[in-house]
Parts: sequence; structure tokens; C-alpha cells
Amino acid sequence: SKGLVIVKLPQQNDFRTFCMSDETEKVYQKLEEVISIC
Repeated sequence: SKGLVIVKLPQQNDFRTFCMSDETEKVYQKLEEVISIC
């Protein structure tokens, strides 16, 4: 069972990183819209 846990941990970390990068892209898109308005 320990082996399965070790295999699952990196996948969870990658999923979190993917979510973070997706949110970051949305934030940058909003910033670009604000800058273009200015």
C-alpha cells in the first residue's frame, strides 16, 4: 500500500500545479485587459 501512496503523491502535486497555472493565466488575461483599457 505504501508504494501506491508514493505513486499518487506526484500526480496530486502536478494537478495542483496545473490548477495554479490555469488560475494564473486567467489573472494575466484580466491584467492585459485592464492595461489595454488604460
